[in-house]
Amino acid sequence: MISRIKNIKESGLPVVNSGRAENAEDFFNQIIKAQFANKEVIKSIHSALIEYVNQDSAVYVLRLYGSDPKKRYELLRRGFLSQYPDGNKIVFCDNTFAMPFAAMKINGMAYSPEELLDYMNNPNLQCSFGSTREEHELAFYKYNSKSHINLNKNGWYLAHIIPVGYNYTGRSLSQTFRNPDRKEWEVSANGIRLVETPMKDTELSMLKAHFLRMVHPLNSFLVPKRSLVAYPGKNLGEEQELINIVQDYIKVEFHREYNELMKIMQVPPQDAIAAKTSGPIIWSESASQIRLEKRHYNKMHKAGTREKGADIYNTDEEETLERTLNSIGKGAFIKLYPLIKKNPSITIKEICDKIPSYKKYSPTSQQTRLSSSRSIITRNLDAAALEIIIASSHIDQELIRSARVFLSEI
Repeated sequence: MISRIKNIKESGLPVVNSGRAENAEDFFNQIIKAQFANKEVIKSIHSALIEYVNQDSAVYVLRLYGSDPKKRYELLRRGFLSQYPDGNKIVFCDNTFAMPFAAMKINGMAYSPEELLDYMNNPNLQCSFGSTREEHELAFYKYNSKSHINLNKNGWYLAHIIPVGYNYTGRSLSQTFRNPDRKEWEVSANGIRLVETPMKDTELSMLKAHFLRMVHPLNSFLVPKRSLVAYPGKNLGEEQELINIVQDYIKVEFHREYNELMKIMQVPPQDAIAAKTSGPIIWSESASQIRLEKRHYNKMHKAGTREKGADIYNTDEEETLERTLNSIGKGAFIKLYPLIKKNPSITIKEICDKIPSYKKYSPTSQQTRLSSSRSIITRNLDAAALEIIIASSHIDQELIRSARVFLSEI
């Protein structure tokens, strides 16, 4: 599967273009409906996933402990693998893990349970958007960036119909699966934490539900990311009206598969939520154009109508990274990058000696730009940052050429 994912990346994924829909139904017909066009492939993937989660040697994922608001990186666990006595395994991940699965769905690519098992056991498995030094020290999975798929870079946001992080029939994910101490991996000779107590049936059923919620082709769809879409709301992929439209379509077109899926995903009974997204939906490959459109919606801006649970791990890291780059200044980051890469402990004085124009910033701004740039590099997000810069419009071509050179050296 990794070789095919690499081929998908090299051949190119669809990108967000410009368009306008009068309402959510119109938007569904223009953007989302075609994502479910490969019906036989989707049905084949469904069968493979159901068989996979029911085998004794499956590797499951947990979208937990991939971020920490206080930046205590020693608590992050992305790529950390645990094995239970019965043979089942768990690896921690973030939202990026699901993106290759969405890409394979869009490209009409099915896979077998055996291929999926090989993929999940491959040390090059993509578990995270980036990796801190603390994670890299003990992670079993250290993916190859050549097979890294980031749909956000193509302008997309990966939305889920049944939320991944909350609303399970049992306890919450974080209550059921506590964050193990790093020492439990440090004592391992092969990078795998060995759990002595067998996995409970309640834990196993939640892992199956969580895995399917995250990667199943009938539980996700793509919409333009927030910086490329304007409408009277905050996050189009979380709008209940649009989610209802997608779900109603799937229930009809994939009736048997969806019924089987819903029984495993531990979806608690809930009343139907009637929701309405007022006003047209406008999207564009130009973020600056969308900013202009959003000004028309400022007075109507409202929170999405979807019920939200506490899910601090549901983050769009690419969007956060782009905001950080904008605060630094993409040109400033390119100038700082080779200096920090060569000497992570470089001081502001040393930077000013090498880049005299850096003196024009205030002392506070100098320190902020340095610390933010250093953080991007130490968290192994430099490749993603350089890709964002290369894809940017309205930026000096010489800076883009420098970014391409730096990226080729990683």
